[in-house]
Amino acid sequence: MANHNIIIEGIDKDGNLKLSDKGKHKVKPGDTVTWEIKKGSGIASIISIVEKSISKSNVFEPDPAPTVIKGTVNKDLFKGIKKPKPIQESYSIIFTTIENPGNPLCFDPTIQVNS
Repeated sequence: MANHNIIIEGIDKDGNLKLSDKGKHKVKPGDTVTWEIKKGSGIASIISIVEKSISKSNVFEPDPAPTVIKGTVNKDLFKGIKKPKPIQESYSIIFTTIENPGNPLCFDPTIQVNS
């Protein structure tokens, strides 16, 4: 089980987050994902990480805690499936900026879980 760090590097001109993984990350069941804010990125805080459940699977188990901003990929995600196919899941990063901390914003990257 690996730990994957996703660094929030800044905000582009369209208001989207610049992430170290370009908004697409590949993990395996049991892996941990940690979101970190890079100093000088313009991001004040991450309020929460919310799954959007496109795949109807609960990728993070439990859901990432807003105080830690770390999530563990559900180790039983492919349990009982003989030939599992990768699951691609969209999730939302709810965050605030240093420039406007009272106005939460949202960015929707994806994560892919391989068996």
